Amino acid sequence: MSVANAIATLTVFNQWRRGANIPQPAPASIGRAIESVCAAAARYEALRLLSPRQFGDLYDRDMRGEDFDAMVDELVKARAEG
Repeated sequence: MSVANAIATLTVFNQWRRGANIPQPAPASIGRAIESVCAAAARYEALRLLSPRQFGDLYDRDMRGEDFDAMVDELVKARAEG
């Protein structure tokens, strides 16, 4: 699920939870949305903690053709392990 779709799903869920007269969202879609937003938050946090030099190195690697998302996922994994 894309982050944009996850945000939309959780926004509707929160409206329902607060009493809006709308159908209850499917619990499975809420779970997927939560997982998606948590993963996005972990990726953001990994990037936020980089120094400007480290981020510049990541950007340079991206410009040379490496997969930016894969590099960020490696940062998240390393942060979780360490």
